[in-house]
Amino acid sequence: MATRVTSPLLFVLGLVSYGPLATLLHSEKETSSSMSVRFEQWMALHGRQYMDAKEREQRFQIFQDKSQIQRLREC
Repeated sequence: MATRVTSPLLFVLGLVSYGPLATLLHSEKETSSSMSVRFEQWMALHGRQYMDAKEREQRFQIFQDKSQIQRLREC
């Protein structure tokens, strides 16, 4: 009997916790251009310049990863 009560409860809790994460991940994909703008602003604020496009792309990927980790921590 307890498993019937627990299962729907776990299901609902799973949906509640998955919802913000799914929204965050979906919105992250949609806002890659705004992320690029944020990265440009960050570079200007901290006086960063990169030697070539390859290094800039690597740094941008790190910036995106760290931003996503921060957003997940805030959820």
